[in-house]
Amino acid sequence: MQLRVLGSLEVRRGDDLVDIGSSNERKVLAALLVDANAVVSTSRLIEVIWGDDPPASDRNALQTYVARLRRRLRTAATPAPIVTRPPGYAIELRPDQLDSLQFRDLLDQARATLHVDASRALELLDDALGLWRGPAFAEFADDEVARAEAACLEELRQTAVENRVEALLALGRSADAVSVLEAVVASRPLSERPHAQLMRALARCGRQVDPLRLYQRFRERLADELGVVGVLAVELFETAHGLMVNELAMRPHNSAHWTIEGARTSQFEQHLRAVLDYPLGATTLTAPWTVMANLLGGDDGVADLD
Repeated sequence: MQLRVLGSLEVRRGDDLVDIGSSNERKVLAALLVDANAVVSTSRLIEVIWGDDPPASDRNALQTYVARLRRRLRTAATPAPIVTRPPGYAIELRPDQLDSLQFRDLLDQARATLHVDASRALELLDDALGLWRGPAFAEFADDEVARAEAACLEELRQTAVENRVEALLALGRSADAVSVLEAVVASRPLSERPHAQLMRALARCGRQVDPLRLYQRFRERLADELGVVGVLAVELFETAHGLMVNELAMRPHNSAHWTIEGARTSQFEQHLRAVLDYPLGATTLTAPWTVMANLLGGDDGVADLD
């Protein structure tokens, strides 16, 4: 028997879908699955079903719901996984019996493997993400019974997607990473990490101008939607700066160094500093003019990032 919450609530016995019962029985099961392998108190289950207005016979009704769930979940070979544990009930499941537990287990394995064996990590993450059929606890998205757990699982799903991108980048599959990330940043326009990942992936695909364009658009979006001005997205700033440093290190330095403080400070250098929110006078810019111009593709040294 398998129970599934990464999508609508389902119970399957082999290929057969098990009828869970009434809406109240489904709520009881959902509440138990949110805290699988832990005790959920009787008072908590009563609150889940009836809120602040339970009937006088609430405990008897709850016992009836639990008894019905047990009958539906038991088989000839195995007892029902719902057990009585003071001060309430628990559902005892192995990770392979509940998709959310299996997802967490696979994600933990992938995290431990990512920097050792990216190929294996990618397999684990593909398996983990393949368990999802839709939003977690879909039918309870607006219900207090599973709202917090659904949000937590969604955050873990996003982490899995981001870790999968790291595996793709480690394996040299930058174009595949770009394809994934373009969809991610479109759906999560204010999330910093996927934007930073997309900047790196674009640079590795040889699209050197696009990362800084992306960075500038992200900063503008923060200002427009959140009223944030300046470098709040530290990871993006460090990524943008790191990409420039790496790019410059690979180019021949056959021209005189330019300094931010010096009279030879160019419009291009000032524009680049403005894009990165790097204060003028803060440090020395050691890149030759020609290398910096080539980095962003500006013909006259002033990059157009619009």
